[in-house]
Formats: sequence, C-alpha cells, structure tokens
Amino acid sequence: MALTDVVRPRVGLILPSAQVVTEPLFNRVNGDRWDFVAARVLLTGAGSADLREMELQVPRAAAELATARIDVLVSCCTASGALMGYERDTAECRALAQITGAPVTSTMLSIVENLRALDARSLVVVTPYLHELGAVEHRYLADNGFDVVASHDGEIDDPYLMSTDSVSGIVERAVGIWDDSADAMLLSCMNWPAFHAIEAIADAISAPVVTSHSATLWNVERLLVEARALRGA
Repeated sequence: MALTDVVRPRVGLILPSAQVVTEPLFNRVNGDRWDFVAARVLLTGAGSADLREMELQVPRAAAELATARIDVLVSCCTASGALMGYERDTAECRALAQITGAPVTSTMLSIVENLRALDARSLVVVTPYLHELGAVEHRYLADNGFDVVASHDGEIDDPYLMSTDSVSGIVERAVGIWDDSADAMLLSCMNWPAFHAIEAIADAISAPVVTSHSATLWNVERLLVEARALRGA
C-alpha cells in the first residue's frame, strides 16, 4: 500500500479560539500516527462567564467536525469541563456523540480517567487559571474522589497569555509547591506549555506528572483502541 493510501485515525478537536498550544503540540508528538482536525469556539476572557458563553458554541463545532468523518472527538478546554461538573460534562459528551457518530470525551474527563488508571488519589495541582477557576477544578476533583493537598494558580486573566508562560517557570512553581504526601501532580490547562515540563518535574519529585495534554492523548489512544475492537479490526 502506498503511503498516501494509508488511512490514519482522524481526531477532531474543539478548541477555544485563543488556544495556540494544542494543535502544534499534538502534531509534533503524535502527528506521525493520527491526523488532527480542529474547529474553534470563540473565547474572549478567562472567567467562568466567558467559558459558559463559549460552551454554547460547542454543538456547532461538533457538527462541523462530523462532516470530516472523525474517529474520535475531544472538547479541549479543561476549565470549561471543570465548570460543568462531571455529570454534565459526561452528558454533553454523550450529546456530542449523537451529533458526530463518534466517541467523544473532554479533557477534564480524560484527566479523571488517567489519574484513576495511575491509582493517584492525592494530588498537587498547578494551573495558570484565575483562582476562581482553580477552586472550581478542585471541587470537580473532590467530587470524583481526589484530594488536592497543595495547589498553585497563576492568576493569568487572558486566555492567550497562558500560552506564553515559560516552561522553566512552570517547573519552578510545580517543584516548589510539591508535597511528598501526594500521589501525583496535575498540571491543568490546554493552552499552557506544561507538557514540555513533565520530564523535569517528574525527575525532581519522583512521582507521576499528568497534564491536560498528556491525559487527553492517553484517553484518545484508549478510545481508538476500543473503537477498533468494536469494529473487529
């Protein structure tokens, strides 16, 4: 079979409009295996009201991606998933699956699944978020059986500027707040370059480090394997 004849899994991404980290990162780390296609939803601020307004556009974006015959869809905003809560987040994914005819997950749901697979229950959580959103995420995690033993929020009030945070700064803040009583560290946000800090932080704290991006990729892999098994491939 010629290289151009190989049909690779197609992963649909619904991205906040200010998000500039995810597409380049996913294409660098997994673009040799999967094709990524994206639709954007307008996000004009970093607060909870801005995220709720953005979420109203998600069904439209899912319908657009359905026309690309995607194999899996991911709603790629960690904070909006946390704001919805687990039950509504799950229900929205089910509704989007009806639109797309493909398995659907969110970044926040992926984080929960990944942490459970690691048997990590006590967490140190670092984000670039405003404190109000950091507190919302802590409640989401607590509602799903996780204990946040330490945390740090960057208080960045512009969703685009989250992407410009330095990797060295992320490492410094994460290592500085680490608590040895925790099972793992969570670095939360899809428009934040925390993925590049995983190795340095994990080496420093000798514990698993999960980011929004790493959890999403892990869960997409799982969903693709399940879908392939259902098809009998």
